[in-house]
Formats: sequence, C-alpha cells, structure tokens
Amino acid sequence: SLRLRRLIAQYRPDAVINCHPDKWWTVFLCPAPTRIALYPSATLPASARFYTHPIAAPNPPIHATRQYLLATQTLGCPDADLRLSVGETPDELPFIADFEKKHGLRPGEPFA
Repeated sequence: SLRLRRLIAQYRPDAVINCHPDKWWTVFLCPAPTRIALYPSATLPASARFYTHPIAAPNPPIHATRQYLLATQTLGCPDADLRLSVGETPDELPFIADFEKKHGLRPGEPFA
C-alpha cells in the first residue's frame, strides 16, 4: 500500500532486502537506492529488472538462512555464522521506549 511505502520511505533506508519479490507488487515497498531481491527460484523473472541486485535461488538449493545471507554479502557485510542473535544499541533505546508506550506494552515486555 502507499501508506506502508511512505512509512518505510520516511526512514530513508540505504537498502531494502525483499525476501518475497515473487509477489511483483512488493517492489513498490522498496524505496531505497539499493534494492536487493531474493527470488525463490533459480530463474529470474522480468520483474527482477526493478532491483539493483536480484539474486536467484542457487541450484542446487541451499538452506533459506544461507540464501538470506547472500543479501548481506551483496551489501558488503562480512560472512556471518548461523547463530540467531537479537540486540539493541543505545541509539535504538528511545525508539523502543516510544514504540512500547504507543502500543501499550510494558517496558521490557517481549514483542515481535
């Protein structure tokens, strides 16, 4: 939706990674100069031209997590392992506190 695109655009992202580019309309939710698309098949469709970095699924297939890491490698991030970690930086704490307040969450209450 246009509302969602405007919401994303207000953060002025440098890059957007689209994990569902097979839904052609999702390209409109990628308002960033660098647009990475992780396609679920080994063949790129015509819509791939709207992305700066379309990535076809490797053949033979690899685990989805490894395919997602292809996007971060495209951005120049160092190789990562497969451990899941979630963190927050001091710069993010005001945003988190505001988000919790706006949505009626208790401070520190888990949410996803």
